[in-house]
Amino acid sequence: MRGANEMSDEHILVCLSTSPTNKKVIESAARMAASHSAAFSALFVESTAFRRKASEAMIEQLNENRSFALRKGAQVETVYGDNIPFQIAEYAKLSGATMIIMGKSPEESFSLFRHEPLTDQVFAAATGIDLYVVPIKLHSSVSYHLRWMLRDSGSFRWRDLLLTAVLLTAATIVGILFTNAHMSDSNIIPFYILAVLIISVVTSGPLYGGGASVLSVFIFNYFFTAPRFSLLVIDSAYLITFAVMLAASLLTGSLASRLKSYAKHAAQNSYRSQILLETSQVLQQVSGTDAIAAATANQISKLTDRTVVVYLPGADGLREPQIYSATGAPDSARTYSATGAPDSSCFGQTDREAAEWAWQNRKQAGAGTDTFPDARMLYLAIRIRDHAYGVVGIDESRRDMDPFLLSLLLSILGECALAMENEKNEREKEGAAEAAHTQKLRADLLRSISHDLRTPLTSIYGDASVLLSDENLEEEKRQQLYQDICDDSMWLIDVVQNLLSVTRLEDGKMELNRQAELMDEVIEEALKHIDRNSSTHHIFVDTGDDILMAKMDARLMVQLIVNLVNNAIKYTQPDSDIRIHAWKADGKIYVSVSDNGPGIADDQKAHVFEMFYTGTNRIADSRRSLGLGLALCRSIIRVHDGDITVMDNKPHGTVFTFSLPAEEVNIRNE
Repeated sequence: MRGANEMSDEHILVCLSTSPTNKKVIESAARMAASHSAAFSALFVESTAFRRKASEAMIEQLNENRSFALRKGAQVETVYGDNIPFQIAEYAKLSGATMIIMGKSPEESFSLFRHEPLTDQVFAAATGIDLYVVPIKLHSSVSYHLRWMLRDSGSFRWRDLLLTAVLLTAATIVGILFTNAHMSDSNIIPFYILAVLIISVVTSGPLYGGGASVLSVFIFNYFFTAPRFSLLVIDSAYLITFAVMLAASLLTGSLASRLKSYAKHAAQNSYRSQILLETSQVLQQVSGTDAIAAATANQISKLTDRTVVVYLPGADGLREPQIYSATGAPDSARTYSATGAPDSSCFGQTDREAAEWAWQNRKQAGAGTDTFPDARMLYLAIRIRDHAYGVVGIDESRRDMDPFLLSLLLSILGECALAMENEKNEREKEGAAEAAHTQKLRADLLRSISHDLRTPLTSIYGDASVLLSDENLEEEKRQQLYQDICDDSMWLIDVVQNLLSVTRLEDGKMELNRQAELMDEVIEEALKHIDRNSSTHHIFVDTGDDILMAKMDARLMVQLIVNLVNNAIKYTQPDSDIRIHAWKADGKIYVSVSDNGPGIADDQKAHVFEMFYTGTNRIADSRRSLGLGLALCRSIIRVHDGDITVMDNKPHGTVFTFSLPAEEVNIRNE
């Protein structure tokens, strides 16, 4: 026995139409799909004739039928073509439909002048697919078309009625003036046709234009045909005039109303398409899940002119919603803003449950659907494939959305989900890169410790062993061993100190004591702590005559200068020149440390500040380096909001230059 949630291989396709009775066909198809646990689709074929002849009332009824099909769980689709039976049959074959459900009226079989019934044409075209016809009862011809006219006319408006009366009165006054001027009656008729044309354009529905067409005939008959001021017609020739006048008025009024409707829909579709195209650009300019959700909500609010609510996932389910509302006139000057989390008076528990359901099931829920119909909003999951990134709720208290608008909303939500997925992938990529970098640092550290730290430790152990075992060692040799032990120990201390400083600075755990300091005093202090081998080099300092003051942590800045000078000593031969130059320019203090050693290759300059990078240059004293000194220099400069660079020193050598924001010097006379 098939489970309750298990789908069968059946696929039921129901045909949509503009008829009010189409809901009965949809209801029958939905019951059949439920009983067979079958997939359920609804199809509408939009032809050229439909686009040319469809009135607003027909489009409204079609939208109602589509919404009804959605509520019944159907996947609604629209195809385009003039051969309607062929389109239905081909879609059924391509979608794998096993049954087609259509409606058919009893009167359809007795039509003398129509083509073969649509159901028979579909049956002939859809070979191999079962066709089920649901009998329906049509309204009488008069009541049916009158109902459409009344529906299409919209709500009654006194303004439109007044405009109709004014324009017909104006045409009548012109006609009276022409009659007093002894002009022909045929010159008056165009003014009534013109009045009907204007009425069709300026009023809200075809009822006013159609009514004006009929009234214009009676008014013309009453005022301008013999006997005047009577509805009697003596001359039978006027009957033809009245018929032509009525036909011309109805035709011009209908054309004007249709053109007005087309212009309205064209402008609306153009605006909607512009919003859809704009969404992609907007989402490319923001980063972060919250910013992407806010930008999407603004675009949806702009598109629909409705309140939009966004739920994003948190630690325990969905977070509190953010509400976005459109304000102002519907033009480019409209502004959209988040007004914070809604209170319980706006969105109750039902809406919360609907949003949770839409997020967990990655489907539509809430108003307009069978799930949580008491909810105020229609909730759509922000999803891509099987993953949901949140839920968007759209106010449905005013009217149902048409399918075209709903498809645009789904497209915008798809763009939003794609942007959120890209954001997630970027974060994961950055996290993976950071983890790989951390792993590389650990590996480099272990490798450096195992290879480089072992050398000085072995040397210390060997020298100490010699001192302990050989009591007859010459004093000069003994002092040399002591000095080697001291040098190796200091090297190890510097390495550990640099490593601890770099890690603390990179992790942001070191507290800075930033104060205004004189740069020449910092340089002077740093020279007291440089390598003992500095005596074999020539060090020159030039700080100029200006007062060079910057806000810094003096301890770290001393360490930075010591590292740069020691680096120059380490990589240059004895008797080399090392110059320290400080100056002020463009509101910054610049300090450079240059040498005339072998220099650094161009392909290595981009890596010298990386941790554990030692390059290929040979150290003058044959020791190896862990590559921490310059990495520490970069970290120190970063926390001081400065910059550090490396370049060649002409004709040969290297120049390291760092900068710090200058501190204003205030000199007050007591």
